[in-house]
Amino acid sequence: MPLITAEAIFRFVSENGHIAMETRARGRLFTVHAIPGGLAFTIQNGNHRFESLAALQGVCDEFNLDNCDVQSDYRDITWNASYVLAVIDRCLNP
Repeated sequence: MPLITAEAIFRFVSENGHIAMETRARGRLFTVHAIPGGLAFTIQNGNHRFESLAALQGVCDEFNLDNCDVQSDYRDITWNASYVLAVIDRCLNP
């Protein structure tokens, strides 16, 4: 499996605009789009969340080690793991 980077994810999201997705574990709907410095998620209840490129790279680094898609494995890096993992999956499997 190819290595994934925050830069590659940011580029993918930037090129595709607002992307409607769902989390893998619970099927929760959200949208993601690129903003300066990271990604913005709009979750199902209308709240907004931000993921910095640094935190995104931390998830990518961990993902590249073991290809694990269990969100709880990333809690020490981000609370947005379920959304980031869905974006990684879409980026790797467009």
